[in-house]
Amino acid sequence: MRIDIQADGVVVVGGDVEESELSRLRETLHEVITHHAEAWVDLSATGFLPSAAIGVVARATGRAVEQGNLLTIVAADGSRAARTLGMAMVPFEPEISRRG
Repeated sequence: MRIDIQADGVVVVGGDVEESELSRLRETLHEVITHHAEAWVDLSATGFLPSAAIGVVARATGRAVEQGNLLTIVAADGSRAARTLGMAMVPFEPEISRRG
């Protein structure tokens, strides 16, 4: 799994997400939602995305809301992540769209 943290609150996750790497994903999302009122986690470039990883991302969106912030899950149309999130009925956006 690759994680690229961009200065504007975008976290890009790529490659296969292994369950052994979930703590790194959880910590990264926690850091981003702590420092950004509006953030995104882009899963478009992921391959294997286990249900446990979807749970980590979904819980992070809830924590962001509890802090008064926003974490949006992004998965490009047609990507494996979009299909996986759709099957899991987890809401996501096809692209980054800023508020305001």
